[in-house]
Amino acid sequence: HAHGGSISALLDEAMGFACWIAGHPVVAAEITIRFLEMLPLDQVVEFEAWVDQVDGRKVRAASRVFTRGGASYSKGTGLFIVVDADAFRQIVDN
Repeated sequence: HAHGGSISALLDEAMGFACWIAGHPVVAAEITIRFLEMLPLDQVVEFEAWVDQVDGRKVRAASRVFTRGGASYSKGTGLFIVVDADAFRQIVDN
């Protein structure tokens, strides 16, 4: 079965990416992952994520891991904080 840490990392990445493509340059502040079923290694799954709510600099996102057949393996929620673009430039320049 897939390790929970790998599933968590993918859901975190998917939620962050959903925020970024929605126009919110963010970093994660808090994520919660719920493991609904053990994910077999030979199972083909899809990940999806979306922005749920925006309140100033706070962006809330959600995500899930599922099969096209309807089985759900994990779901996640996260609080992401918008960071000024200059802060990202400083990280890259260092």
